[in-house]
Amino acid sequence: MQNCFATPLTILVYQNASFDRMTFRQVFSPYLRDRSIAEVLKEHSEKKLERRTYCPVTDIDTAYDTLEKQERCAIIGNGGILLKSGCGREIDSNNFVIRANFAGLENYSEDVGKKTSLMMINDATLTNMYNTLVAQKGGRDKFDTMMRYIKLHLNDTVIWFAKSTESHRSAARLKKVAEVFAKYELRPKLAYSVQQISSAAARRWKLRSYPSSGVDILAAAETICKNMTLYGFYPYDKDPRGNEVLHHYYEPNLTDFRTKIHNFDKEHKMLRFLHAKGFLRLAIDPCKPANTTTTVPVRSTN
Repeated sequence: MQNCFATPLTILVYQNASFDRMTFRQVFSPYLRDRSIAEVLKEHSEKKLERRTYCPVTDIDTAYDTLEKQERCAIIGNGGILLKSGCGREIDSNNFVIRANFAGLENYSEDVGKKTSLMMINDATLTNMYNTLVAQKGGRDKFDTMMRYIKLHLNDTVIWFAKSTESHRSAARLKKVAEVFAKYELRPKLAYSVQQISSAAARRWKLRSYPSSGVDILAAAETICKNMTLYGFYPYDKDPRGNEVLHHYYEPNLTDFRTKIHNFDKEHKMLRFLHAKGFLRLAIDPCKPANTTTTVPVRSTN
């Protein structure tokens, strides 16, 4: 099933599509040309695939592609535990690096690396992109700062909107951002989830609280990554040695970990359990020097 995808966790990547073809609609019907969903399913029924599974994505629309399977993935949370970790080189050694919400990279590369293969964005980050690049509400300085970030760190990267494209006028905003990219000849590929990812992530991990962006990413990464290491996933204000930890590594004034939306403690306990089972590696301690090796466990299929 290398070329197949199941809809709830699928990331659709626009490949070389002009912005006027980008609709960002989270329903399948508008994508089909001369074939109905029933016809697509019938064609693949003999392959004994799950319902609403397609092989390949071009059965839906030739404008799309899906992400290839990856041997080793680094999933970067934005926790302050990354500061002074020295994990940058280890992170960049992975085949595929996933980050979230335009987290700061300049001046932090020794700890967080430079490589970005997939950048997940949420509603707040999309709104900031739209206000900055399209409406230019922050003025020229803010526009130039974001353009510099994209040019330095996100060219040839997939920018993935994981939330609902039907709310907050998100589909329209994504299309306007695509127009800006085309105007300035920027090369990120825009992508979005077939279904907003949080509902699927909550079902996958049996969470009663609203999943954090990190858990959203994990749910999707599981479908493409053979081996996963998580960095910066640490929701406490003190590290295991008793040192103070920032909420976000790039925001020195943000120290409050409290929230009514996410249950960070429950999520972290879940990640520790998955680490113990060998499903993933949860990196909390500082990374080893470059002349030593780190063993990444092979994910259990049980």
